[in-house]
Amino acid sequence: MASFNYAPLASTSGRLLQEFGRQVKLRRKGIANYDPTTSKDVSGSTPTEVSVYMAFFDFGEGVREERGNLVEVGDKRALMDPKVEPKSEDQVVDKDGTVWSIVSIGKVAPGLTTVLYRLHLRHG
Repeated sequence: MASFNYAPLASTSGRLLQEFGRQVKLRRKGIANYDPTTSKDVSGSTPTEVSVYMAFFDFGEGVREERGNLVEVGDKRALMDPKVEPKSEDQVVDKDGTVWSIVSIGKVAPGLTTVLYRLHLRHG
């Protein structure tokens, strides 16, 4: 049986998000440095930021739950370019400085190719 090549579809989704979405920063916490003499994490855990494209949407009326998490007033749904894999502890920093926490992550991946990510975001 022939398999389908999803790579062009992933490329198309990234291109569409660049055209119709907006560029934001995905902020990832830095790795803390552990000092065994003091038994504490020491400074130097600078977060890193990566530019990604996302399209933001409001949750529809009546939507109360998304992937097992309650939807709160002000929550957003976002579609994200598949070039960078988000982690639940990452934050999304919008152009206006608004910081969003990631509540949940969904991956659209037919076959083994990730086409895009679906994020549930919460302000703060």
